Amino acid sequence: MLPSFPTDVMPLPWRAWLTDTAASTGAPIDYAAQALLGAVSGLCGAGAAVQVTPT
Repeated sequence: MLPSFPTDVMPLPWRAWLTDTAASTGAPIDYAAQALLGAVSGLCGAGAAVQVTPT
């Protein structure tokens, strides 16, 4: 079994949306997260860069 999607790494507004969407649809939070990340990446296209840094 895979671990659940780590919602704590998402910004608070997105975290709330993920939790609410998963609860209202009865789907795993992973499905809502995949949809959210897909939509954001589609909107950004090649116009955004991500740099991962330690916290």
